[in-house]
Order: sequence, then C-alpha cells, then structure tokens
Amino acid sequence: MGIFKDKAIQQEFDTNGFVCLPALNAEQIEEITRLYSEVKPKSQPGIYSNVQDQPKELNRKIADTIKSAFSEFIVTHFQDVEIAGCSYLVKQSGEGSQSEMHQDYTLVEEDKFTSLSIWCPMRDVDETNGCLQVIKGSHNWFSALRSANISSLYLGFEEQLTPYLIPVPVRAGTAVLYAHNLFHGSKPNLSDEIRIASTISIAPKHAKLSHFFKQEDHILQVEIDEDFYYTTMPVYRSEGRLVDIKPIQKLPLTSVNEVSKEKFYETAKVKHKTSSGPLGYFKRLFGK
Repeated sequence: MGIFKDKAIQQEFDTNGFVCLPALNAEQIEEITRLYSEVKPKSQPGIYSNVQDQPKELNRKIADTIKSAFSEFIVTHFQDVEIAGCSYLVKQSGEGSQSEMHQDYTLVEEDKFTSLSIWCPMRDVDETNGCLQVIKGSHNWFSALRSANISSLYLGFEEQLTPYLIPVPVRAGTAVLYAHNLFHGSKPNLSDEIRIASTISIAPKHAKLSHFFKQEDHILQVEIDEDFYYTTMPVYRSEGRLVDIKPIQKLPLTSVNEVSKEKFYETAKVKHKTSSGPLGYFKRLFGK
C-alpha cells in the first residue's frame, strides 16, 4: 500500500521518485524564515543543517516549528506515516555551494518500504540559485545501504552526467517530495542570497526506522527516533562512539551493495535508452 492518499500522486512518485506539491502559505514561510534568522551560524560554507552544530533543545524547537507549519499538508496528502526528523537545509551563495548528486541515508528497509524527504524552499528557486537536480527513476536502480559510515556514491556535475539530470525549479512554499534513495543534488547558488529550505523525513508508521553502522565484520542495524540525530549522531561524529542505541540485528557486510561510478553509468545508460526509445514512448503514452 502506498503512503499518498491520491493514487495519481502515488503513481507519479513510484515512477519518477519525486513529485512537486504546493505546501506552505506566505505566513508559514515567514515563520520558518524568521526562526532561521535567530539561529543561523556565524559561518555556513556550502550546505548547512542545524543538526550539525546546534544544541538538542534548539533542534527540537526548529523541528516543532517545521512540523506545525506542514501539519495540514501532511494530513492532506499522506496516510499512515510518521515524521522521522525535521531541519533547515541552507545553501550558501557562491562557488563551492553545490551538493553533488547522491542518495540520502537509508531510513527503512527499502526492499519493503519507501521513505522520503519533503524539501521546501522559502524563496523561489531555479538553476541560478540551487534548485534541486534529480535523476528520474534512479530510486529503482540499486539496493545500496547509506549511513554515517556507509557513504552514498557521490557524482560531480560532469559532462557525462548531464543527459540524466532534471532540474526542479519551484516557487517558494512548493515542496519537492523525493525518495531517500533517489539520486539528487543541487548546483551552486550563484545569486546574492542564501537559499533557505526546510526538510522533513517521512516514513510509513509500520516500518521500523533504522540506521546502519558498518562494523569490522558486520552491519549493525539500530532502531532510531528523531532524538537519534540530536544525541547519538553528534557523539558518533565527534568521538566515534555509539550511545543511546537500540540494536535490531546484525547483517552481513555484503548487505552494503556498494554502487560504483561504473555501475551507475552502465545502469543509467540502459535506463535512459529504454525511457527515450520506442519502448519508452509507449510506456509514457499508456502510463506504464
């Protein structure tokens, strides 16, 4: 069963790995932007999220503000889901502010469930100031784990990647909802203003929220909640220790299923040819 109430939206998401929907009004945009102006760091090169350096209490306040702003949107469009985390995702202006194409952390057992991010900018975005770029359908290509110490494949914006990129310009308050295993990123913000966006992670209620830590001879799957990113992750990043975790199971190292650059381009070439050739034409024509 899907997580969207609207079957057409669910079908579009299942096929492409993302959908765009109006989410916030002007008042809600102002509320989220105003709070960010109170907590922004002194220096924020590249991409910044408040969970990187803000205290737990402030991160919770930010999460509560974002949840409140999106509450009606979530009730309107989703069924049987839970929120797994909220934060700001801010892009500084200037060269070096790009986010290479990648997949987000694995949040659920993706062979059974789908988790996604609601990414919503507080100002209009296009290719000049760092709108999202996606690779349509790439959420269905691989089954690789991604985590704090199991890296996603990262792809720079090289010429070889260009045929597969789709820019997603949207107006302020319009959300891009994308699967966590969809390859996505953004080019540099070349405007004079930072790009403020909010993100919310969504997962089915009946899925066990998880994180996967690579150990010497196994993968440790642990159960997580929203506090995991405010308590466990800061200690792990600074000291390499795991605190306040709830182990679920040990998995073999082969579960990682690492995606190489060569494997990515081999797959992309086949998928792109299929979607752009005669077979792809009839699939698009009949909605298959």
